[in-house]
Amino acid sequence: MVGKAYDLALHPDAQLKLPNLPGPVKDRVGRGGTAHFKVVSAGTYRVALASGVWVDVVHDRKALKSVAHGHGPACSGMTKIVDFRLTPGAYVLTLDGSETQSTSALVASAARSAPVQ
Repeated sequence: MVGKAYDLALHPDAQLKLPNLPGPVKDRVGRGGTAHFKVVSAGTYRVALASGVWVDVVHDRKALKSVAHGHGPACSGMTKIVDFRLTPGAYVLTLDGSETQSTSALVASAARSAPVQ
């Protein structure tokens, strides 16, 4: 759900088949996973993460280009923030390369968030 933070369990990257990659890559290290979300209004959306994990937003099996990168405000618990321009539809958030077994993630409208620092 857009606008709500979730704690996501992450799995070994080598076991994952991410929708934007051709299949599991045995030499990948770290952990990752996916989360599905829907956008109802076009705009810029911010993905905020509590760890330094590689992040993509996937639509129609293609990773979208980000439009901004930054870090969360001090003491916010968010380490990485990446913005994407999205239109209404279904999306998959893909994460990989994490050194942690879980992370918190939030997808929110950038219009309602603080600027990326």
